[in-house]
Amino acid sequence: MNGAVQFVRRALLPAACLGVAMTQAGPVSAAPVKVVWASNTFQSGEQCDPQTKLLAGDYLSRGYGVYSANHTYHLLMQDDGNLALYRAPSQLLWATGTGGQAIKHAIMQADGNLVLYDYAGNVKWSSNTQGHRGAFLVVQCDGNLVIYAPT
Repeated sequence: MNGAVQFVRRALLPAACLGVAMTQAGPVSAAPVKVVWASNTFQSGEQCDPQTKLLAGDYLSRGYGVYSANHTYHLLMQDDGNLALYRAPSQLLWATGTGGQAIKHAIMQADGNLVLYDYAGNVKWSSNTQGHRGAFLVVQCDGNLVIYAPT
């Protein structure tokens, strides 16, 4: 884990509490990576390390989220079923458009796909990035939500 604090299913905190110990030390990755999906919500030229990541198997249940390392941006799995990216305190930048659906959680799958599942196990939204084993999601300090994959 390269000395990083990793998000784990058993230890996710409510969105209001995240950010203290939920950061990844170091650069996005020591190995070469490529962008396979982005929300295209770049807001500023701010760069920062550490970065906040969701790795394969990490998930966000309703009411849970993660912050960028600078705490300016947060990704929230909302109670209404939308996975949404906000600029603090409450400016909506991007959302999956799944509001009003009974979404159970968003999960970063081992195949590189970010997926929202309902309680019956049906896919309700997907980043369509399967086939990128080892991919991870980053809430960047510049406001962009990006899925990176090893090259």
